[in-house]
Amino acid sequence: MIISLGITKNEYAHGAIGEIAAFDTWPELWLVNESDLAAANAIIESSKQQSNSQWQCQNCQEFNADSFELCWQCQQEKP
Repeated sequence: MIISLGITKNEYAHGAIGEIAAFDTWPELWLVNESDLAAANAIIESSKQQSNSQWQCQNCQEFNADSFELCWQCQQEKP
């Protein structure tokens, strides 16, 4: 989500780990205007909530990441 908004730095730098310091390759969120800080924090929090959401398979009761369309355990479709 954050990448689609075009406001990240170093999003492809992880391939350079070993050539440059690892902490120089971490993805970063940069703001042009400090007045955008509250909106940027809201985007980050929304992204965290989306990545932590899960659904439970009705067939085998396994928990799956919300991004999965099928249960990874039994291949049952997401309800």
